[in-house]
Amino acid sequence: NAYTTKAPTSVVFGGYLWVFFKYDVSNDIKIKRLNSSGTWTSPSFSPLSTPTTDGSPSAVIANNKIYLFYKTVGSGSRVVNYVTWSTANGWQGPYSSPIYTEEGPSAANLTMGGADYTYVYYRYGTGSTNLRYRALVSGSMWTSEVQAFGHTDSAPSAVVFKDRIHVTGLVGNDIYYGSKSYGESSCTYNPNQETRWVMQNGGARAVGLLPDSSYFYGEGLYMLYRGLSQNYVYFRGKYSE
Repeated sequence: NAYTTKAPTSVVFGGYLWVFFKYDVSNDIKIKRLNSSGTWTSPSFSPLSTPTTDGSPSAVIANNKIYLFYKTVGSGSRVVNYVTWSTANGWQGPYSSPIYTEEGPSAANLTMGGADYTYVYYRYGTGSTNLRYRALVSGSMWTSEVQAFGHTDSAPSAVVFKDRIHVTGLVGNDIYYGSKSYGESSCTYNPNQETRWVMQNGGARAVGLLPDSSYFYGEGLYMLYRGLSQNYVYFRGKYSE
């Protein structure tokens, strides 16, 4: 069994489905892993201490490793740390980042020119330009902080689709969406919908994009969100660019 009060995160790597989540009765991050036979196991972070967070972690594949980003816990602590897992070396870290966040973070990886650019989106403060990102280049160097678009009242959600990073956030009950390629410094966006988004029900309380979504309903970018009037989860699609 797995219990959490925050959104989980998952990746497929090394022949397993890995699921990471904040445990519901503590700030520990837990792991569940599914093999090809349909068997679930509960690996530890050994030899590392168990990472802790009071938010939702974010996992991504880059540089042939799992990168797990999370907001640290503690009085006044908003720093984002990360740990990595590889087949050769197991768990390593934790490593600190120059990122400070209120919620999130959400990571997505673009491979360009043979290098991995791991973009980490986050909510910095409560101002009108609080949706920011940095990129970890080839696992070794952080880029400067960049404003993504406007602001968000919730943790952002970022995925890669067709060599573009797509990002959502909430402002009040409105879903904001933007996308960028490697060569663009900031996201272009529209409130509520961008061309070809299929939106209904007026707004949302929580929103997330689905990674690797072609597995479900053909090639396209898909979104899940919790509606306003009831706690139903809605499913919408944005098809090929």
